[in-house]
Amino acid sequence: MITAKQQSVKLTRQPAYTTRKFKKRIFFLPFALFVSFFSCNSGNVPDDHKLQLAQIADNATALADKRGAAAAIGYFNHGYARIENPGVYAQWKRLNFIGAMYVKFGQINNDSQYLKLGLTYADSMISTLRPNHPEKRYLKEYGSSFFVKGDALFGLNRYDEAFRCYYIGKQMVAGISTPCCRVYFNNRLALIDYRQHKFQEAAGLFQSSYRDELSCKTDFDAFCITQGAMDNAGLSYEQLHKYDSARTCFMTTLGFIERNEQKFPTQNRFIQDARGVTYGYLGMISQDAGRNNEAEGWFKKSIALNSYGGNERKNTQLIQLKLARIYLDEKRNSAADSLIKTIRLSLDTLPNQAGELGWQQLKWNYLFDINQAKNSTPYLLRYIRLKDSFNFAEKQIAIADAGNSFRQLKEDDQLTLLKKEDELHFLYTVLISIFSGLCIIIAFLVWRSWRRAKNNNLILRSLNKRVQERNERLQKAMTALEESQEENTKMMQIVAHDLRNPIGGITSVASMMLDEPGRNDEDRMFLELIKTSGQNSLELVSDLLQVHSRVEELKKEPLELSEMLSYCAELLRFKADAKSQRIDLDLTPTIIAANREKLWRVISNLVANAIKFSPSGATILVKLEQRPESALISVKDDGIGIPDEMKDKIFDMFTKAKRPGTAGEQPFGLGLAISRQIIEAHGGKIWFESKAGQGTTFFVELPV
Repeated sequence: MITAKQQSVKLTRQPAYTTRKFKKRIFFLPFALFVSFFSCNSGNVPDDHKLQLAQIADNATALADKRGAAAAIGYFNHGYARIENPGVYAQWKRLNFIGAMYVKFGQINNDSQYLKLGLTYADSMISTLRPNHPEKRYLKEYGSSFFVKGDALFGLNRYDEAFRCYYIGKQMVAGISTPCCRVYFNNRLALIDYRQHKFQEAAGLFQSSYRDELSCKTDFDAFCITQGAMDNAGLSYEQLHKYDSARTCFMTTLGFIERNEQKFPTQNRFIQDARGVTYGYLGMISQDAGRNNEAEGWFKKSIALNSYGGNERKNTQLIQLKLARIYLDEKRNSAADSLIKTIRLSLDTLPNQAGELGWQQLKWNYLFDINQAKNSTPYLLRYIRLKDSFNFAEKQIAIADAGNSFRQLKEDDQLTLLKKEDELHFLYTVLISIFSGLCIIIAFLVWRSWRRAKNNNLILRSLNKRVQERNERLQKAMTALEESQEENTKMMQIVAHDLRNPIGGITSVASMMLDEPGRNDEDRMFLELIKTSGQNSLELVSDLLQVHSRVEELKKEPLELSEMLSYCAELLRFKADAKSQRIDLDLTPTIIAANREKLWRVISNLVANAIKFSPSGATILVKLEQRPESALISVKDDGIGIPDEMKDKIFDMFTKAKRPGTAGEQPFGLGLAISRQIIEAHGGKIWFESKAGQGTTFFVELPV
């Protein structure tokens, strides 16, 4: 991605910084190229929340254009704090984001404090990775940390130190060097050559980056860097007055954008920005060649596309200055004056050091041309002051020679390597001697271990044979046990089923005899005992049948829960009336897929328990509420509650956690265990809340 940053005194062009854009925002070189640099495939870095960190970085970067570095860093730190157990990569990524953000805004605003903070974070990046063997797992991250440090030092005018960091970073990534990985270093070195007026070398490096990026995967990062590199090559040729070569580069950029823009439909704003910047470059070379009409057309097309925000607005300011220069040269003073005022308003809302320099010069020239030389003097003086500061910065950069620095560093490394080779030669001799002795010892140990292993294998074979025989006997015993269990289950079902009729008959006869008049009190007492025992026995038989039924073979049908709950409460109301209790309903119409008989069994059991363990005169509340994805049934009583020591046992089959009801009702301890089986077979869950002496609420949640 590119932005036009024409920052010389006479509005000569600086190279278009290759950047990445998220959500229609453009960023500065050091930060964006790190993102592209990491797209090359190398290393064996753990995942360590990479996707989550990338999303946080994208959002924070987008926020930076609107609210600055502090807001972006705060957003990233807030997102990072939500990551559980961040590893080495995650820790490094946080430091990398913050450091690159400080360097980015430090270079944009010429803020030494931000650059120093970026330098501190770069050192922290290196310290974080150093104990973790970067040569094996974090090589490119380690190299990138030196690139960040180099950019911070470069912004602080510490050029020799910056070049050393770039060199170290390049050496780090040399082992994983691919065309995609070379792009960052070549672009950075090309920018240095450009600022030192080594335009031929810069053009070659930019074109090399363009070719390297063409071989990378065609994602948005590659698209941004590729078109930006060719634009930068064109600017380099323009500085050499090779206008035909420059025009070819710019037209190549437009062709590349046109061929690939359909691949990125969500990045339309950026693509228009990039196209607008290239139009501005074409206008500049047309103006340099004296074709003002053609230049004016290109400039107007560029301004129309790049007047929205961010760095492109700064580019628009510079293009407007070039257009105003055409108006001034052609004596179109009214148009020039109007445009100069428009640029002033833009610079007041979006300061731009290069734009300010150009505007002061243009305003001075305009007033001088309309015979207001006296009024033009303040603008001339401000222009000279700004020009001096620009010239000083350019001279400082020109003094630093990246090529010589890299050559000197390479020679120093070669001398160091020669010394290390001598030391290694002696060390290798010692190691070979030690290795030979160790080989003899190892050979003896291997022979002895082989003898022992042979004996151990014989013992292990014997043991394995015995274990295998025992496993076979155990398997036969398990099979026999399963068959016996299945037979016992069938027998239990037959016995329980056959007991229902005689017990039911006994209960019915006792009820009929109780209804006959003339019975004395003693007979009635014995008949009442027979009836109660029969009813309890029937309940026990029903529970036993439920225990051995297969809940997984449920046949479901649409069921209106509120109707079923109302009917169930109505049938159990006679039990509540016997204890002067009241059953209240709070129901919301809800339809679910369920087995009516099984679910009836659960609700009846819960309501019957509430009646059983509540005192006379109590109120039992049955409530049904519909949730987005489930139905929640609750049965609340104000009874004796469940003691803490029984809470973990009441859902167990044949549990000992059972007590008689408030009227002496007999418990069997099977109902809740069966209820849980049925509810879980429906894909739901059952639980309770209770305090001893303060009542109990049972909850049943079923999927809608």
